[in-house]
Amino acid sequence: MIWLTSDLHLNHYNILNLERFNLNRFGLGYIKTLDQYNNMIISHINAKVMSQDTLYIVGDVGFGPCAEIKKLLDKIVCRNLILIFGNHDKYGIAQAKKIGFKEAIYGPYYLPESKGKILLSHYPSYEALYNPYLAYNLHGHLHGSKLDDDQFFNLNIAMNEYYPVKADDFLKRAESRAKKREEKFLSEWFIRKQVFIDKSRGDVEFGPDGKIIFPKDKK
Repeated sequence: MIWLTSDLHLNHYNILNLERFNLNRFGLGYIKTLDQYNNMIISHINAKVMSQDTLYIVGDVGFGPCAEIKKLLDKIVCRNLILIFGNHDKYGIAQAKKIGFKEAIYGPYYLPESKGKILLSHYPSYEALYNPYLAYNLHGHLHGSKLDDDQFFNLNIAMNEYYPVKADDFLKRAESRAKKREEKFLSEWFIRKQVFIDKSRGDVEFGPDGKIIFPKDKK
């Protein structure tokens, strides 16, 4: 099974204040120390994600020395951790693998199982805006807010009751939400930009510039 989350902010002292509203509303107001916070995040992940599953963490894993982040990631039972870098992940791919990630990727990144219909990115991705071929942009970065657009979903763990979410919940809807890329000739988005070198086909009329002349263009 594939799981998704972001913005764990392990070892980040200020997160206790930044996310106090969410901690309180999800019954976690008792958390006052960084150790309590770290343990809660790890236990919530382990309650959902099994060792054979895959967990994408879409940025902002933790703060402080990499050795300290590794100690915390080692407590996660899932052995297939994949990182999409966020703005607070201050290390490269090689170091990310040393601290426990099976893969580390600079996004945006298409979830392979979605066949190009689900985009993962730390920041909400401008590439997703008004993109009819994309069902979802699953992102992080936003704390205590979400975008007023159902094409975007905030994976921030604090916005999801401090649990990762199932990729299946999005994959099941992706096919029906996204426009198919295999469009018929003359219906493609790029048809008016297409310049034909071979003008021998007889089913359309070409202008001197090699572009197709449509009937409404003659009016």
